[in-house]
Amino acid sequence: MNMMTVTPDAELIALGVEFSKAWADERAAFTAAAWADIGNNTPEIDSAHDRCADLAHQMVAHRPETLEGVKAMAMVWGWLHYLSSKPGEYEGAELGNTSDERAQHAVMTFLLRDCTA
Repeated sequence: MNMMTVTPDAELIALGVEFSKAWADERAAFTAAAWADIGNNTPEIDSAHDRCADLAHQMVAHRPETLEGVKAMAMVWGWLHYLSSKPGEYEGAELGNTSDERAQHAVMTFLLRDCTA
C-alpha cells in the first residue's frame, strides 16, 4: 500500500519559506530606496509589501501544529513589529511596559532567530 505521509503544517511551512524571501525583498526595497522616497514609498516597496501582506493573509488562515509551524507564523508577527532593514534585528516598536508584553516580545524574538537569518 502506498500511503503518503502528510507532514503537519507542510503548507504553512512552505508559505513561510515564500514569506521569508518576500520579507527579505521588502527590506531590500526599503534599503535601496532613497531616503526622500521613504514615507512616499516606491513601486518596488509597494509591490514587495503587497506580496508580504498576501502571504501573511494566507498564513494566518492556518493553525500551527508543530514548532516549525509556529516559527513560520512568528514571521508574520515579526514583519509587523520589526523596524530594521535586516529581518531578525529588532529595533524600535513598542516593547511595552508590562511583563506580559515584554515576555511576548522575548518569545517571538526567540522564535524568529532561526527564521530570519
